[in-house]
Amino acid sequence: MLWNFVCRKLHEVLPNLGEDLTKRVKEQRVPTPAGRCAEKSSTPLGALEQRQEDVLKQLEEMQAAVSQLALRYKIQDTMASSSSTSSSSVTASSSTGGLPRCHGEPGRILDLVISADPSSIPLSLVILSKQLSQQFPTLLSTFVHSSAMLTGVSDQLQQLLTSNGGLSRADCQIAVTLVWKKVCHGPQLVVDPVRQTAILGEANVARYLWGLLAAGGSGLDPAKATIEDELVDQAQLQILEGNNKEKAAVIRRMNSTLGKQQAWLMGGDTPTLADIICWSAMQQAGLAQGAPPNVQRWLAGCRQHRDFMAAQSLVVAQSS
Repeated sequence: MLWNFVCRKLHEVLPNLGEDLTKRVKEQRVPTPAGRCAEKSSTPLGALEQRQEDVLKQLEEMQAAVSQLALRYKIQDTMASSSSTSSSSVTASSSTGGLPRCHGEPGRILDLVISADPSSIPLSLVILSKQLSQQFPTLLSTFVHSSAMLTGVSDQLQQLLTSNGGLSRADCQIAVTLVWKKVCHGPQLVVDPVRQTAILGEANVARYLWGLLAAGGSGLDPAKATIEDELVDQAQLQILEGNNKEKAAVIRRMNSTLGKQQAWLMGGDTPTLADIICWSAMQQAGLAQGAPPNVQRWLAGCRQHRDFMAAQSLVVAQSS
């Protein structure tokens, strides 16, 4: 009904529209190629379409000519070979290097600037920085900001992260700079000052560093990886920042978990991020003394492990 109404109105406005359309349909013939070109060029849109077809035809002719030259002179497809080489190198670097892809460029170094308060030493970051230097050519350095000079920073803290072996910046893939300064809400990590905001909190900074170390993943199945994330969050939110009741709850959970494992919180033969963060949080919160039996056994294992030795010496120095 709507269509009939529209047609009726069109006939009222343009009385001869129907006759003209009928006449054009009857007179329409299939045009020849020359006729099509002439018809297209008669309007701006048609001229544009004709020009596009001419360009595409020229491109096809050029491609055919290049293919013939490549066959004559036995030239390989360098674009494909370079792209495959590039993709293979990226895959190799991502599977072995662990560094972000944008920092795999020649001459590009991954700068990690960690700001921390000397009154609350982030022991986990000390451990992870040392592990980075064992896996990658890493330049380690420590500075003291003017905001921390008033409270005093011991010589041990001023020399906490230093590179041995005479490494220069040009020889390194990573540069870790620890800056002692007054900061709120725990340590801060800045990777790219131009494009990135600071990563706040010891647990979050530790996650970033651990991600660089664990290039192929943590090796945990999804269920255990979720449990590890939960333990890391609890160490930050309940042990470091929570009240006494919350701290006691986490210690009880750790004791129960360690009762089912041989040595480490997530099982296995080596400590993971959960062990490093929970150990650091317990030391900072003063919970190592009086811990339940399984946690005591775990703490003893941490003291004897080589990755914890540098941070353990800080704990001994702070307690003496």
